[in-house]
Parts: sequence; structure tokens; C-alpha cells
Amino acid sequence: METKEKKVYLSNLKQIGQTTGLKGRIYADKTSEHWQTDEKGRKYLPFSIWQNREPDQYGNTHAMILDTWKPDPAKKNTSDLPF
Repeated sequence: METKEKKVYLSNLKQIGQTTGLKGRIYADKTSEHWQTDEKGRKYLPFSIWQNREPDQYGNTHAMILDTWKPDPAKKNTSDLPF
């Protein structure tokens, strides 16, 4: 079974005018324990951006959520496919 954790909201985002751009902030105190390292030794922060059904009271149109999904170590890929 996959591990499911509580959602960690990193930021609320606002759409910039009529463009497709988004604007927001990420605070270091919310992310410090969630940084991961890839196979090349580079640090990254996995996240997802979701569009709100309607803007909130501050005009935020999107939410940035930390991606906390972790694979179940008991389910190892046993297929012989090369990908």
C-alpha cells in the first residue's frame, strides 16, 4: 500500500492578469524538511499546482501543494521490461 500523508500547502498563487502566468511565494520554513536528492545529487522539491474552483477571498486562483507520495517498498517492479 502506498503511503498517504497530510497535504502540505506550500503557497497560494494568483493568475497574472489575463495571461497564463502565476505568481506566489514559497516560505523556507515550510519546505526545509521536504527537499529530496535525485540520482545525480541535485536537490529538488516535488510539488503539484491545482486550480481552485473559484478565487478565494484574497484573489488566489491556484494552490501549490507538496508532493508527499512515496512508493511502497514492498511493491518492487518485477517485470523484465526495460522501461
